Amino acid sequence: MRWHEYFIAFILALLIFSGFASFQSAPGYMDAEYYYSMGLRIVNDSTLSEPFIWNYLHPIRELPHPGFTYWMPLPALVAAAGMALSGLMSFGGAKIGFVLIASVIPIITMNLAFDLTGRKQTAFLAGAFSFVPVFYSPFLGTTDSFGLMMVLGGLFSIFASNNKKIKNLILLGLISGLIHLSRADGLIWLTIGGFVAFSEPEGRVRRLAIVFTGYMIVMAPWMIRNLISFGEVLPSGTSSVFWMTEYNDLFSYQPSQLNIANWLQQGWALIINHIGGAFLSNLRTVLFVQGQIILAPLIGIGFWIHKKEPPVFWPVTALGLIFIVMTLVFPFAGRRGGFLHSGAALQPLLWALAGSGFDKAMEYGVKKRNWDNDKATLLFGVTLIVILSVATGFVYNSRVIGDEFNEPLWNKSYLAAVEVGNVVDDIGAEQVDILMINNPPGLFIATGKSSVVIPNGDIEELLEAANEFNVRYLVLESNHPAGLDELYQSPESQRGLVYIRTQSGTRYFRIQLDEK
Repeated sequence: MRWHEYFIAFILALLIFSGFASFQSAPGYMDAEYYYSMGLRIVNDSTLSEPFIWNYLHPIRELPHPGFTYWMPLPALVAAAGMALSGLMSFGGAKIGFVLIASVIPIITMNLAFDLTGRKQTAFLAGAFSFVPVFYSPFLGTTDSFGLMMVLGGLFSIFASNNKKIKNLILLGLISGLIHLSRADGLIWLTIGGFVAFSEPEGRVRRLAIVFTGYMIVMAPWMIRNLISFGEVLPSGTSSVFWMTEYNDLFSYQPSQLNIANWLQQGWALIINHIGGAFLSNLRTVLFVQGQIILAPLIGIGFWIHKKEPPVFWPVTALGLIFIVMTLVFPFAGRRGGFLHSGAALQPLLWALAGSGFDKAMEYGVKKRNWDNDKATLLFGVTLIVILSVATGFVYNSRVIGDEFNEPLWNKSYLAAVEVGNVVDDIGAEQVDILMINNPPGLFIATGKSSVVIPNGDIEELLEAANEFNVRYLVLESNHPAGLDELYQSPESQRGLVYIRTQSGTRYFRIQLDEK
């Protein structure tokens, strides 16, 4: 294919994804708020520390807190770069890089489709699929890892096609490192990169070393930073998530209680139920999100045709491993968006396979139904794009815009945090006072205030955390831990808590700290 064809695809994608992003004046949810807030910290304060505590998994318990001990830093670095280069110290500046990255997705998709089929027509169709990503449409213009994962996963597929080239092996290592800087499951991609290198019988050890060297070029600086900041190459505190019995265990104030004994105590019936739920949830993601429902059969056909080819076999193997990990090892994270995030790395390849499957379906129609190939291809191709466009519009409208066009639903989390900031100012809080709230990153981007997350427990644990971190105010929202339900339903002053007011369904308390 020619460069100008890719360039046209990039410009079209830039227009489309800029349109998606135009209704999003805030990150929208905690993951994206975290990356934006940390991008602000990098640009404004030249630091990787967090001005909040959003979980208690890491053994260092202080404010500011070492950053990125759970989520990885690359999305925050992209957000920081967008703000630094544009001069816009706002969400508008932070999302520039993500829109540009998303605009590269059709180029990679077209390249993969052309490499698999040798047909420009198929490449154009696959590229068109990526313009209308349905369930992914709300996420490509915000400060999260979806676009990064699609681009990096697509590049991995491209460079896995020829494992005899040393250049490709080191690129696989570099890409694995960048995936790891985006999400912790990058280790799976490094493993697959090792298998790609090992699949060539000559010089296996040397070839493995080349992939690992590429990975370390990216990851070594990050590992050194971790050693300096908290004495570990990679954070070990997050190992507690292996033994979660519910998603809210992520916010446990005493993560040491999350252990194998506690995990086994719930009983095998519940364990199997959690795994089964994660399996069904992740399977729905494969079929409905990644397969976009109507493309799933075409992807299946395309996979069957190309299943033994390296750019298909190795990435699909990675997807299989990620599916297993997000089902058996991290079932709660998998169900709550972990697999949705990680599986995005396969999306350009899946669109390319859908294009190949479409070709095969048209060949069948010509052979068995006497279709005119050109007319059938045009008719069914346009029909698919129209259906996916309508589906994308419906999903985007329901997730981002909502009922009020001038007040997009997407921005409500940010506006709620702004209101919290106004209320705590009104009740006498100082800017330096630390709050306790559900979403510390969201509060920080809206108000600049530091906070810690409400622990998943009862009032005793809440007060213990408040005393440890010198918290002055509690903001108790309708979404709160079960152990605080009575406090929310009947807000009143009691030991350690002085009830102040309720506004917009949120209860505000002043915390009386123990004397030290």
